[in-house]
Order: sequence, then C-alpha cells, then structure tokens
Amino acid sequence: MPVQNHIKRLALNDRLVNRVAWRWLKEAKAPIDPYSLHLLTLAWWGWENGIRGDCPKDRWDALELQLGYLSGWKPDDVLGWLFENPDGPDDPQEQEDNLLIWLKGARTHYEPPATF
Repeated sequence: MPVQNHIKRLALNDRLVNRVAWRWLKEAKAPIDPYSLHLLTLAWWGWENGIRGDCPKDRWDALELQLGYLSGWKPDDVLGWLFENPDGPDDPQEQEDNLLIWLKGARTHYEPPATF
C-alpha cells in the first residue's frame, strides 16, 4: 500500500468565518498553517504586524496573553469562547455572523474596519 503524503487540514477551517480569515492571510502573504484556525492565525499575524484596532493601549499585554492562551486550546474550544460571549448577542451564530460582517468589511489586511 503506497504511503500518502497529504496534509490533513482542520475541518473547522471550512466554516465561512475561517475561510474569510484565510483570504485575508493569503492577501497579506502571511504563513497559513492548515492545522490551526485561520481566524486565530489572522489574529496573531495582525498582532505581530502592529495591528491593534481600537484596543486601548493599557490592555495590549492582556490581549497578547489571551492570544497566547487561545493558541494552546483545542480549536472547538476557541470558537466556543469567541462566539459564546455573555456580553454579546444571545445566539452564538449571531456573534459569528457579526464577526464575519466585520471581516468582510475590512478595507485591507492592515487596516481594520471602522466599526465592529
């Protein structure tokens, strides 16, 4: 039986929000890891390239730590944490849809959209 040398990709990256994140990574010519959530990879890429959006400067350290923590979580748990925000809409799908609108509304990979 021949050895198959193909890379298994992360099935959660088939979700639309991750496909849009992949598009931004590709446009930015950023490295794309098929084993990681594209959304999290995009967040890290943005952080490493100085994109802070409207995050207050006094919270930058906390945001960097949170990105680090999320990188160690299982992908299902990352998406659950992102889209089950108790301060957001009650429906996790609505929270995901809001992020998708935000990602699609970005003008460039370096300039976050005006509002979220």
